[in-house]
Amino acid sequence: MKKLLILLITLLTPFEIAYGEVVRNYGHPTVYKTIYFKAGEKDANKILYEFALQEMKDNNWPVAFQSNEAYAYKVDLNDDGINEIIGVICHLPYIIGSSGYDIFVLKLHGNNYRDICSCAFWPFPSVRVLKKKANGFHFLEIESTDGQIRYLKYENGKYDYYFDKL
Repeated sequence: MKKLLILLITLLTPFEIAYGEVVRNYGHPTVYKTIYFKAGEKDANKILYEFALQEMKDNNWPVAFQSNEAYAYKVDLNDDGINEIIGVICHLPYIIGSSGYDIFVLKLHGNNYRDICSCAFWPFPSVRVLKKKANGFHFLEIESTDGQIRYLKYENGKYDYYFDKL
């Protein structure tokens, strides 16, 4: 029985590490969930990819990126039972040089998604969804390219930088 248990733990552990991208942080005083941009969730990746394709077409930008360059996760940021999409596209024009990458926060409006964030971030190592809320949405904690922690607050229909203390 002990050998079977060890075998099961050995087999399941890599699966949990490789695919446990959105981690619930119960018991941590401020973090509700942590998102690690490793591979994304297949359906969230597709939503972000299609959103970016349409945005590129609408702005007459050349479409030259692949679906495997979109990494996204579903997270309910306002606890309404409908997931928002948090993601990053690792391709120009979504890389802003030394300023980092565009962070996408897509919210469903009717049948279409709208980007409710206009910030740059460094997607490695993670984005943290905090327990604290403003205007019904969780604060986001991101890392900038200078290594500083920045907070994003939902206000006036979008996420933007928040420079006060939490």
